[in-house]
Amino acid sequence: MGTFSIRVNTISPWYIETPLTQSVLSQQDRLEMILKRTPLNRVGQPEEVASMAAFLAMDKSSYITGQNIQVDGGMSAKGM
Repeated sequence: MGTFSIRVNTISPWYIETPLTQSVLSQQDRLEMILKRTPLNRVGQPEEVASMAAFLAMDKSSYITGQNIQVDGGMSAKGM
């Protein structure tokens, strides 16, 4: 990994408002459960995940490797 200047990072999103999550997020009881577990009290937007991916592709993140970055509105910090 480091010997060849290859950086490996992952992004783990929580619920992001996309066409693929629409069927879940449109169910009021499921949405309430998701929001209750999310400290920011909202679902994420695609741009928020894309921004993290763009940052990781920039030279400014050249010292970040071997990380899993959770774009989850604080859900992982709060716990399930």
